[in-house]
Amino acid sequence: MDLNFLNGIVGGGTRLLGKKIDGLTLWHLLLLEAVENPVISGEHIEPEDLILFQKIVLCSYPNPPNLQPTWRDKFWRLRLFSVKVAKREAKRLAEWLSVQMALPKFYKVLDSQQIREGSNMSAPPLLLAVAALSLKTNETLKDVWNMRYAESRWIESSIAELEGSELRFDIKTDEETQGRPMTEEEANALALKELPPELAKKFINSKNKKINGIS
Repeated sequence: MDLNFLNGIVGGGTRLLGKKIDGLTLWHLLLLEAVENPVISGEHIEPEDLILFQKIVLCSYPNPPNLQPTWRDKFWRLRLFSVKVAKREAKRLAEWLSVQMALPKFYKVLDSQQIREGSNMSAPPLLLAVAALSLKTNETLKDVWNMRYAESRWIESSIAELEGSELRFDIKTDEETQGRPMTEEEANALALKELPPELAKKFINSKNKKINGIS
């Protein structure tokens, strides 16, 4: 199984500054952007940045974090001046972020048109992602905002492929399937097995239309 896909869907938690953190959600990214926290971008990070980052990733939509200084903040600010502690926390954070940012990779099947549908949209990307997932999956805004970022991109991309996107997932498969394209019967059987009935039906119908030359 492709490790990038596995990390994107399953995710994983770690301990940061003495507390367990789980998934990086769309809500977290919005709050991190709002306070211009440098942890995600990898710029120069001060102890205060890491403390604020932890507070944000511990909250969930629609609740903002409590930014009032606490005795724990003072304790960890002092501890992070230790090179050993700082390196340990930085290593944990880097490993956690590598899993949380395991996004899908693509290759393009057709080279026809360079202009992509929706390329001129002006809405913020995170809001577009939330709106699309909420509309297409019938999840509540709370569920979507609390969805892990990488997982949301995998689901969003899967829906796009079902709807006829020219992009295809660049996923490493098991050795026995390398070099052999999946047959129509195998693809339909897999769709019926793995997808909800409505999506499976839509997938099979879309492939049949392509075979019969119907756009």
